[in-house]
Amino acid sequence: MLKFVTVLLILFSFKSYSMDKKEILSAWKDVNIAFFEELKDLDETVKVIWTNEEITSVAAMSSTRPRELYISSSLLDLPNLKKTHLYNLFCHELGHIVGGAPYVIEFAGDNRKISTEGQADYFTTKNCMKRLIDVNEIESIHDQIALEDIRSLTVRGCVGKTCQALSIVSKEALEVIGGFEDISFESVDTFKVPLTYLYQNNPQCRLDTFIAGAISSNSYKTFNFQMTFSSSGGKRPSCWYRELF
Repeated sequence: MLKFVTVLLILFSFKSYSMDKKEILSAWKDVNIAFFEELKDLDETVKVIWTNEEITSVAAMSSTRPRELYISSSLLDLPNLKKTHLYNLFCHELGHIVGGAPYVIEFAGDNRKISTEGQADYFTTKNCMKRLIDVNEIESIHDQIALEDIRSLTVRGCVGKTCQALSIVSKEALEVIGGFEDISFESVDTFKVPLTYLYQNNPQCRLDTFIAGAISSNSYKTFNFQMTFSSSGGKRPSCWYRELF
């Protein structure tokens, strides 16, 4: 009996994680280095704070100077977590700083602005992940995409390997990190906002935004194909974005 208990204690003491703390922080380091010049131009620096779920469920960027990126230890408990999923997560957080308009003013009297939630998502696949994931990894990711997903993405105008690889990684990130299950490449959030929505969007709207960003980041032109696409040509989805004019 004592021997059995000892074996159990050894097993639990060596709990295995999909990714360890060092690997998680390394993913952020990659993102930070890739956009060092953009952060420098905005006179922004980011300090990483490893924390628990009482501060944030997964990750959050502070409004302080210097910025503080809170990364939750709950990420250690995600069994299917991959580095590419973390790129999606951290690119979103970085996107609040360097993602561009539309903006939200953080606090009255503070001249700094942050990109809206939707814009941070759009930046993630339009600019950030493309810079981080190299051609060989794009090929590897694309080789594992199910044929039905390739067909669904193609119908949406996402026709290149880069676009499809970034879209599948983003969908997986929403599922693995966010715990969202009812999202699909075949579905589209058809709601049209009367004004640009500034805050976090529903999961399908977020997926639509990631796909739109991925489309806009490649050089394929959907009108060269003899198909009818339900594509916005990479424009930001109307489920959160509204043109002023």
